[in-house]
Amino acid sequence: MKKIKKAIYVCLIILGIMAVINILAWLSTDFSDFYTAHIFPPIMAAFSAVSGFFHFSVGEVMLKILTALIIIIIP
Repeated sequence: MKKIKKAIYVCLIILGIMAVINILAWLSTDFSDFYTAHIFPPIMAAFSAVSGFFHFSVGEVMLKILTALIIIIIP
């Protein structure tokens, strides 16, 4: 039970960070330009390199796994 609570807290923290980054992007074009020039390219390159090894959509598999986890965690 403690692992599930910890996982929920980690997910909430990640969602909070994502919300802050989204708000900063809406409010600051400088932040958006910095993100698209310096942060996004390495993330996308790493994801493309990993997903290039598979002959199917990795994103779809991740969505199916997320759906299964939500069904399992939330009774």
